[in-house]
Amino acid sequence: MGLYREKSIADSTMKLLEKANVSYALVDEVCCGSVALRTGDKKIAEELAKENLEKIKQTGADTVIFSCAGCLRTFTKDYPNFQDNNLKFLHSSQYFLKLIKEGKLKIKDGKNQKLTFHDPCHMGRHLKIYEEPRDIIKGLPNVEFVEMKRTKEDSRCCGAGGGVKSLFGDLAIAMANERINDAKEVEADIIVSTCPFCKRNLKDASEIEVIDLSELLLQYSI
Repeated sequence: MGLYREKSIADSTMKLLEKANVSYALVDEVCCGSVALRTGDKKIAEELAKENLEKIKQTGADTVIFSCAGCLRTFTKDYPNFQDNNLKFLHSSQYFLKLIKEGKLKIKDGKNQKLTFHDPCHMGRHLKIYEEPRDIIKGLPNVEFVEMKRTKEDSRCCGAGGGVKSLFGDLAIAMANERINDAKEVEADIIVSTCPFCKRNLKDASEIEVIDLSELLLQYSI
């Protein structure tokens, strides 16, 4: 599933799939409906869900890879409330780790840098996907991985979700600043995440570089 706001994340995901010689199809999808659902418009969310599932069905695919934590959460947790499906949903980090272990996605040396990981709410607390992104980062050459004080189930929200960034921009930035301070405390050079909302909001508040895991992995892939 592509991204309208942070297109570089979708582009990086596709380039990594191509480097691993993975056969894939792009769906001319609409929004997953997460924002509509979180802000109370269940009717629109259901319409979007049914349209997306029909488009995927037409491709004959049985597995869908997501580069957006919010989309993955919506398809996994919310779509079954609207329509049954037999699809397998994976975050790109889960799939890329599998490709790395199989030797299909090869890693090269990189520069020395200290990285930390921010757990998106949708992917962490909602779906309990914590280890795969960390395993990828820890496996990159010349990278020192450091955990912030609050991680995994106890991770701070970036401040962007649930319509907060659109309706309460100052609050969103204040919340992001708290997370940036967590990264500064461990002297991280870069904050890595797996959510376009997190990337955008943390970048808006940050002097520290913020990057999506797919963009980082592309830098290290052969």
